[in-house]
Amino acid sequence: MICYIHIVVTLADPGYYCIGGAYTSNPTDGVTGDICPRGGYCPVGTDIPVSCPAGTYNNETGGKTENSCFECDAGYYCSGTNNPYPTGGCAAGFYCTGGAATPYQFATSPGTYSVVASSSPIACPEGTYQPQWNSSACFPCDAGIYCPNASMTSLIVCPKGSYCPEGSSVPSRCPEGTYNDRTALTNSSCITCTAGFYCSSKGLEQVSGPCTAGYICTGGATLPAPSVGDSWGSICPIGSYCPAGSFSATPCPPGTYSNQLGLTNATDCTSCDAGYYCNATGLTAPQGLCSAGYYCSGGASVSDPSDSVSGMTIVFVYVLIRFRRAVSCWPLLSSWNRQSAFLRQWYVQQHYRLVCLQAMSCWILLCFPLDISATMSCWKLL
Repeated sequence: MICYIHIVVTLADPGYYCIGGAYTSNPTDGVTGDICPRGGYCPVGTDIPVSCPAGTYNNETGGKTENSCFECDAGYYCSGTNNPYPTGGCAAGFYCTGGAATPYQFATSPGTYSVVASSSPIACPEGTYQPQWNSSACFPCDAGIYCPNASMTSLIVCPKGSYCPEGSSVPSRCPEGTYNDRTALTNSSCITCTAGFYCSSKGLEQVSGPCTAGYICTGGATLPAPSVGDSWGSICPIGSYCPAGSFSATPCPPGTYSNQLGLTNATDCTSCDAGYYCNATGLTAPQGLCSAGYYCSGGASVSDPSDSVSGMTIVFVYVLIRFRRAVSCWPLLSSWNRQSAFLRQWYVQQHYRLVCLQAMSCWILLCFPLDISATMSCWKLL
C-alpha cells in the first residue's frame, strides 16, 4: 500500500513574521516567529520585519504595510529608521512641521523665534525684536527705542516729548509740567518746565508758553496762572510786581510801595504817599514820615528830599512890597538860580537869617528855618 503525505506550505500572515520552523502563519512564540514589532511593519510572507523609514515611527505592534508607519509629529523629529517613537523635540531656533528626520527641519526667520519642540515659528511680541535667523528668543527693545509691532526686525527711535525704557512697545509721554526736546530719551528724566513758563499737557517737545503776568512760576508749572497751594508757583506777592514769564517777584522800586497781590508792572506800584518816604525796595507800606524841615509831595525815596519833584526844604517867604512907583524889584536878582545860590549860601552859614533887601521902595523879607522853633522866631521878626 502506498501512502501519500500532502504538505501545505503557507506564507506568514500580514503583521507577522516567520523565521523558520513555524507551524502556523501567525506565530507568537518568539522562536519560529512573532507579531511584527514596533518601529516596523510586516507584509504577507515576512521573515524579517521592515523598518519604518527616517522621519516616521510606529508605536504599535502588528504593522502590516508602510502605511502603518506614522509621519513624525509636528515639533518633533525621527532620526534614522525603525523608530517606535519620535527621537525628540526639534531644536530651539528651528521648527518642525511634521515628518522631520533631523531637529533642524526649518530655521526661524528674523522677527521670529522658537523654543524646543516648536511646530511653527513664534512672532516676537511688541516691545521686542529679532534681526537674526534661527533664534531661540527675541531681544527686548533697547532703552531709547520702541517696538510697536510684532515680528519687528529693526528699531524705532523714541521721539521728542517722550521717553522709552527698555522693552517699550509705545513711547511714554512726558508728564504735565515737563517737556523733552531730545530723541532717544531712555528714562523718565524729562526736563522740568522752565521757571517762568508752563507746560500744560503731556508729550510736549517745548514749553507751552510764559506764565501769566501777575504770577510767579518757579519751575514745573502746569498752568499759566498758579492757584493757592500749587507747589510750582503763586500769585505775585504784595510789595512786588510780576511781568509775564516771571520766575520770581520783582520788588517795587524806592519811592513806591504795594499792598496788593498780582501786580504786573512797575507802574502798578503805588507812589509813596505825600508826607511820607519809601527808601527801600519791596515795601508794602510807606516807611515813615518825612524829616522836620522838609516836605514830601509824593513818591519820595528819602526823608529829606531836595529834588524839587518829590519834595524840598521848606522856605517861608514873606514879601512886603510898597509901591511908590509901578516898578518891580525882582530884576535885582538876575535869575532864580542865582537867587537860590544866594539863599543856600546864607542857609549854610547860619541856622536862620532874616534878610532885608531894600531897593526902589521894595522890602523883601525872607526866612529860612531849620526847625519849627526857628520858623516861629522868624515869623515874629516879620
